[in-house]
Amino acid sequence: MIAAAVLCLASCSQSDTSSAPARDTAPTTQTTTIKETSQTSLTTTTTTTTTTTTTQKTTTKKTTTAKQTTTKQSVTSSKATAAPETAKPAEPTAAPQPTEAPAPTTTKATTTAAPKTTTTKKQAKKKSKKSDTKKADTPKQLRAAINGASGDDKLNTFGSAYPTDKTLKALKKQVKALSANGHYVSVMMIDIGTMSGVTYCPDRVMCTQSTIKALYIGALLDNDPSLFQKHKDTIKKAIELSDNEAYESLRNTYGRAPLEKWCKECGVDKDFADLLYPKRTVREMCLMWTKMYDYLTNDAPDELKGYFTNSLFSAAKEQLGSRCYVQSKAGWENGVDVAYYSEDITYPADYIDKDPYNDECAINDTGFVTTDKGTYIFAVFTDYPYAEYTDYTPPNPLLGLTEAIYNVHLNMTTPVLPEEAAVSVNK
Repeated sequence: MIAAAVLCLASCSQSDTSSAPARDTAPTTQTTTIKETSQTSLTTTTTTTTTTTTTQKTTTKKTTTAKQTTTKQSVTSSKATAAPETAKPAEPTAAPQPTEAPAPTTTKATTTAAPKTTTTKKQAKKKSKKSDTKKADTPKQLRAAINGASGDDKLNTFGSAYPTDKTLKALKKQVKALSANGHYVSVMMIDIGTMSGVTYCPDRVMCTQSTIKALYIGALLDNDPSLFQKHKDTIKKAIELSDNEAYESLRNTYGRAPLEKWCKECGVDKDFADLLYPKRTVREMCLMWTKMYDYLTNDAPDELKGYFTNSLFSAAKEQLGSRCYVQSKAGWENGVDVAYYSEDITYPADYIDKDPYNDECAINDTGFVTTDKGTYIFAVFTDYPYAEYTDYTPPNPLLGLTEAIYNVHLNMTTPVLPEEAAVSVNK
């Protein structure tokens, strides 16, 4: 019986082992490629514990019974302290020493080596799944926060984090400047970490202009990654230079199905994908950029990410690119129907066609910005005329607004959002 218990003790202590009018075009610019590589190596170690029990002969039946009891207790303790697979083996930990049962003076104490616990690949996978739970839920939570934000004509904040009054007033000043002389402006920004942000007229329908190119190409490559190598030069022109012919050739070849798939996932009506240059809202653009963010930070080729850090006429890239990691796509049009732009051409600086759904004038910007504090998704639509000229390029009208949005994000703090957070831009 003693021998059987010893064998049982040794056995139990072993470790288990995704055709519209021509718009913006521009000259070639240099590409910046960002490499992001992450690799984790896991080592699986299995340790066998050997239990040695030395027993001396006893002289009475009472002593033998005590010895058997001691052995059984030791086996039970070994079973309790063996390191089983767990769902969260964050770090290797030494198993607690087994409790030795008191033994008669005529018998040596039973000694059990503590099993060494290591992180197996299977355990690490379980840990990864658990730690990624919040990340996996983030897109849905972000979309819920975006859909829940106020849609009126005031500068509103939403979520649990609140910017300072100073940064809100600076943002209000920029919105008012771009809204002068009857112009239209729509703004939305959401911080991914706190799911808090700001809005101004986020449901005003305006022309997306060439910002749509980013979403279409993202959806296309997410649906069929092999197309990047096949159409790399065309994709680069469409993103970096905002080349209309490059973008339209992809749309004509592969249709709207990839973009419709993204629309369904983001909760955006599929007619978003109907036109080459649709008229939509900044709220819808932010919803779509939750998917774009997920794609660019996980599955996108590094070379493609480089295109989005070098997108022409993006105010975010121009204003923040030296301080932050920016992935963005702009869109623009000045309303002058001529083949060549020059400083000699005269047109009203405040040109508008009195149509909030216009597609004749625009300087728009969309994307995400990563700072030391976190990452925010943004979308800005205007009907402010803008274009590249043969002799010069005027200052981007969105630079001040871009800096103001950045400062709002940088100074957002929690706790509770005050009721007076909404600031009327029209006062």
